[in-house]
Amino acid sequence: MRASDRPPTLSGPVTPPGVRPADGDLFQRTRGNPLLTPRRWPYRVNAVLNPGAALVDGVTVLLCRVEDRRGISELTVARSPDGVSNWVIDPAPLLSPSAGHPQEAWGWRTRGSLGWTNWTVG
Repeated sequence: MRASDRPPTLSGPVTPPGVRPADGDLFQRTRGNPLLTPRRWPYRVNAVLNPGAALVDGVTVLLCRVEDRRGISELTVARSPDGVSNWVIDPAPLLSPSAGHPQEAWGWRTRGSLGWTNWTVG
């Protein structure tokens, strides 16, 4: 694959989808960062971390790793029409550790990534 065929990497500042800053950088941090915080969450959490982003039918969708008040990670979906404002966060986690697998409550790490094996879809 040629370098010009590769998608850009997501390191550094970020702008809304489809917007190119005047300085020519592909990504630029928005003034409103952080966009999502534990205060905005519809249920009590310690932290919102490591979101994965996708553009689905023109809507920015984040799959956010959320640490609950026990320190256990869950995955919750947040959506925004422009990727910057008007975030709608699902009222409950999409994925949580399954009851029969206590080791999933803490996840597992491989090559710097956090992962789980038998999650319960909520």
